[in-house]
Amino acid sequence: MENKVPTRPRLLVDDVPSLISEVYGLKVDVVKEMDSYDDRIFIVHALPGSSLPPQLSSICSSGYTFKVINAIDSLDENIIDAKTRITLHARMKGFPTPCPVLNLDREYQKLLNLLLNLSFVSENVTEKCVVRLFEFIAGTTLEKVPLTPTLCEEIGEFAARLDIALETFSHSDESALLKMVNKWNMSEIPRLRDVVHVIADEEQRSVVTEVITSFEQNVLTRQEEYTKGLIHGDFNDGNILVSETPTSATLNADVCKNTHLVGIIDFGDSTVSLYIFEVAIAIIYAMLNRNGVPPMEAGARILAGYLRHKTLSQMEIRHLKLCICARFAQSYTMSYHALSLNPENRYVINHAQRIWPQLSVMWRGSDEEILQQLTKYCNNGV
Repeated sequence: MENKVPTRPRLLVDDVPSLISEVYGLKVDVVKEMDSYDDRIFIVHALPGSSLPPQLSSICSSGYTFKVINAIDSLDENIIDAKTRITLHARMKGFPTPCPVLNLDREYQKLLNLLLNLSFVSENVTEKCVVRLFEFIAGTTLEKVPLTPTLCEEIGEFAARLDIALETFSHSDESALLKMVNKWNMSEIPRLRDVVHVIADEEQRSVVTEVITSFEQNVLTRQEEYTKGLIHGDFNDGNILVSETPTSATLNADVCKNTHLVGIIDFGDSTVSLYIFEVAIAIIYAMLNRNGVPPMEAGARILAGYLRHKTLSQMEIRHLKLCICARFAQSYTMSYHALSLNPENRYVINHAQRIWPQLSVMWRGSDEEILQQLTKYCNNGV
């Protein structure tokens, strides 16, 4: 893991309109750049009076998301294509998610030579990076609103229904699905040992190491005992879209009660993996929400929502605490490792600063007590 260098394209905002014009035939202006770990993401709008490119039937009035994939993830275009097709499959099944846009070659992606942002290299370095364009869908990200019990349950239900819908997905290159593994997949957690030294605090580093070992021994070496399939893999609070009714500039309790999940974005971490990982990932980001619902209740309601649509065995649920702790440890370690490689990108520690208190409490807590809390709202218990 440590030899994976930062490969974010060194792309100026002023370069984006010409790139989009060249690849998609659209005349746009850039609204803003979005935060991202490894890629570059821009929100753009078509300029008024722009002509319609031949491959498009209409111009999206709400704008577009232009995504430039980092050089490492761009190495296998079949994997990126598979993830694009997963997005299309989810849309076909009725899930609100951004629609990919065809380029002038009538393809959903294009490989371009772009400069890389390598902080340790003085000269310019060029690598091939895949670019894609998606129609923008309206919604507020979950991280910007307080949680409600209903919203937590909706997250669990949405995740379960999406996992069920993805069971029927297929791709022309079947091997691409098996190769859809990146550093954020929970199957890669043992590799954190290579970079755990970035955690300066000895106690924190020791706990993270304990979690990694236990997770590897009790989950990863027994994967055949778990249910698995194609999952979204990144139900974090920046990827979940909600709608607030009525809208208000100042969120208050009455407005929060009318906040509901309306969509999901970014299938970049989709992979064939354990369904319990999908649940654990959704839970940890809800637990990190600063307002609205206590962490353990948020986790319990997400689990209850998931189990209304998809079954997990008693064994799987008994290991949910460990999976939650493992994802906490992964996010914590990866965030500080990413910061060490790109010190100017403070976004990468957005969640990390809130993780340690949650990880510490959960890891030291009684397995039985935490299990009881997590299954509090499950109809049949465990």
